[in-house]
Amino acid sequence: MLIACGVVGLIVHLHMKKKIKLCGPCACARERNTDIPQFQEIKRAMIERFGRFVNMIIFLMYPGLSVKIFTIFKCVELDPGEYFLVADLSVKCFSGAWNSTAAVAGLCIVVYVIGIPLGTFFILYKKKDIIRHGKPEEKDRLENVYGSLYVQYEPKYYWWEVFEMIKKMLLTGGLVMLAPGSSAQILVAVIITLIYYSLVLKLEPYEDDKDDFLQFIASTQILLTLIMGFALRSDDKGSYDKTVISVLLVFINSLMFVLTAYVIYITTKPLRGLLCKTFCCCLHTVVKKSRRIGTKLSAIVPVSSFKLPTGTSASNNDTSEHSKVLHLLKTIWNDYDLDNDDNLNAGETKSLLEDFCGRSVSEPECASFLQNIDANGDAMIQINELDAFITKGIAMTDDERTVYKSRGRLQLIIIEFFDACRDRIKNLR
Repeated sequence: MLIACGVVGLIVHLHMKKKIKLCGPCACARERNTDIPQFQEIKRAMIERFGRFVNMIIFLMYPGLSVKIFTIFKCVELDPGEYFLVADLSVKCFSGAWNSTAAVAGLCIVVYVIGIPLGTFFILYKKKDIIRHGKPEEKDRLENVYGSLYVQYEPKYYWWEVFEMIKKMLLTGGLVMLAPGSSAQILVAVIITLIYYSLVLKLEPYEDDKDDFLQFIASTQILLTLIMGFALRSDDKGSYDKTVISVLLVFINSLMFVLTAYVIYITTKPLRGLLCKTFCCCLHTVVKKSRRIGTKLSAIVPVSSFKLPTGTSASNNDTSEHSKVLHLLKTIWNDYDLDNDDNLNAGETKSLLEDFCGRSVSEPECASFLQNIDANGDAMIQINELDAFITKGIAMTDDERTVYKSRGRLQLIIIEFFDACRDRIKNLR
C-alpha cells in the first residue's frame, strides 16, 4: 500500500516536472512566465489532495495492519518442541516458509508499525513553529495537508495524535502476543489504559473542552470494562455475582452512548438553530436576498428606519466612539440580516466573518465564534450581544490582543474581526 502511494506520488511529480519543461527558453518564454504561477497553484493543490488521501488511508489501516503483522509471531506449542501458527495451524513456526514470512513481517514492523508514528512525529516536530506561532496563510497551507493530525489539539500538544497511534497499536497488535483472554492480557490492557487515562486528566490536550470531557468519559468506560473483565477472568471460585457485573457492563457502555449523544446535541446548537430558522422561514416568510459585488450592497432595511432594540440605544452618556459602534451595527444588520428578523443566524454570521476577515471560515470556527457572542443560547446573535462584543473587543490594548490571539486559531479570527470593526469605525464620518 505504501509502495503504491509512493509510485502514484512520483508519477504525479514527474508528470508535472515534464509539463513545465514543454516550453523551452527560446520558443515560448512569455507563455511559460504566464503559465508557471497557475501551474504551481495546480501542483500545490494536487499535492495537498494527495497528502490528505495518503494520511486517510494510512491511519485508517494502521490498527488493523498492526494486528495482522503481530499475528505472524503468535505461535502455540502443540507437541514438545513443535510450534504452529495460531492463525493457521498448518503452518509450522521457525521453519523455512515461516522464517521468510517472519522476515517480511519484521521489516513491516520497522517501516510501518514503528515508522509511521515516528515519521508523523518528525513531520509535526519540524512544523511546530508554524503550528504554534505561524502566520495565518502558513497555518492554512499546513492544515490543508496535515490538519487532521493536530488541528483538534492545543498547539503545545501537536504530538498527541502520535501518542494516540501508539496506544491503539499496543491495545490491538501488542496484546496479540499475549494469551488471548488471559488475566495477563487484560492486566496489561488495564495498565496501558490507566497511563493514557492519567495523561488525559493531567494534560487535557484537546482544543475544545467538550472533546476533553468526551475522551475522559470514553477512557473511563474502557478502564472500567477492562477491570470488570479482569475480575471475572480471575474469579476461579465464583465469588463474584456475574449477573450484577453483566448489568454494570451494559450500564457503563450504554452510558457512553448517552453522553456522546448529549455532547453532540450541545455542540450542534448553532446548526440546529439554523435548520429550525430556515424551516420556519420557508413556511412563514419570504427570504430577501441580495448580491455582493465587491462591497456588499443591500436594501433590505433602510438605515434611516433601522431601530435598535431596548438596551442598545445610545443614552446621553454615550461617547462618540460608541455612537460609531452603533452606526456600524446598523450597517451590519442592513447588509447581513437577510431574513429581516433582527437576528443573525449561523449562515449570516459566516458571511459576516468571511467579509470582515477577508478569508474563508470553516463551519466549526463559525459555530465557535457564534457561541462566544450568543448569551441567550438561542443560536442567534442579537444586536445588543454584538454591541457588547465589539465594544469590548475594540477597547483591548495591544498587549491584550497579542496574548489573546496567541491562544489559538479561533482567538486569531476574533482579533481579525475586531481589527476589521476598528477600521470600519475609523472610516465613519
